[in-house]
Amino acid sequence: MEPNRQLLTPQDELNETEPAAEQDQTAESAYFNEETFKQPEQTTDLPESAETANTFSSMPQDNLPENEINTPLPTIQTVVTSTTPIATVEPETVVESPKKKSLLWLWLTLGAILMIAAGLMASFFVAKNAADTTARTYTSSVKSYLDDVYDAATSAATNPSDVQKAIEVVKAPILATTPLQSVSSDYTAAEKLQTEVTGKVDTLVEKIKGYDQVHAFYADYKALYSDLRTLDSTGAAAITLASKPLISVYLSSFRNKLEEVRDLSTNATVPDELRTNIADIGRVFGEMHTSWSAMVSAFDSANENAYDVAYTNYKKSNSELSEVEQPIIKYVDTLSSKIRDSAKELQGYGKTLK
Repeated sequence: MEPNRQLLTPQDELNETEPAAEQDQTAESAYFNEETFKQPEQTTDLPESAETANTFSSMPQDNLPENEINTPLPTIQTVVTSTTPIATVEPETVVESPKKKSLLWLWLTLGAILMIAAGLMASFFVAKNAADTTARTYTSSVKSYLDDVYDAATSAATNPSDVQKAIEVVKAPILATTPLQSVSSDYTAAEKLQTEVTGKVDTLVEKIKGYDQVHAFYADYKALYSDLRTLDSTGAAAITLASKPLISVYLSSFRNKLEEVRDLSTNATVPDELRTNIADIGRVFGEMHTSWSAMVSAFDSANENAYDVAYTNYKKSNSELSEVEQPIIKYVDTLSSKIRDSAKELQGYGKTLK
């Protein structure tokens, strides 16, 4: 709403014709007067008068009424925030020294890594060379070991048990463990060789154990067979004397000895290639034992006919004995050559090693 304008008096015209400079000074003094600046705190409403309106109407638009002096504050806040980037200038000068320090540590770290890598590479090649040397040494030792095993198998006594003991005396070489041994192809080959050599020697030893089983069986068998012959001569003397008590003792002793031979053959542990032949000997001696037991019963009961029938059956079974014994006797006679042939197989394997 525009203020009312009153009629100007001559005195008022004189006042209006005063120099503009004085008006400006008056307005300026009124605007910047300390009491005027603080006036909003005392009164919120200005008195409506023509003189006051004329005074403010002649002022520039920037000189707003005092009750609106707080409106520029948002602009002042914006200016304050625009000066905050000064803080970003400070890190440029402060960070420059840590950058140099970080680069120094980076180079030191890289140098340490290179040194460690070089050390690891050197250790790698040293370990690999050590593994290669160990493998070559073992391979050379294996050749000598196989030659010694062959000599022990072929130069020992004919008893397979002695041959086995001679082989066990020969010490097998040991493939020593080394760091990073898995990276050496020579060491890997040596490990494979160790497995093969152990298997070859074990196979030879197992064969010799089987030969020893046959040898032991045949030795026990011959001892029992010799006992039967001794008893047979004792029985002949008792028959000559016509001593019934001596004949009865002879018959019982002979029967018991037949039983021992039967049990020996039945329970023998021998290689598969002789198992059937040994079983045949057990079968024959089992039949002989049955017939002889019938003879003992017939003699004790004085049954002459039963005695004759049992004796006939005994002789029939006894006639088969020489036939079933032949494979066993032949096998035992060739034990030395069998051991030698088995040792030659091992020797031939040793010659293939480089």
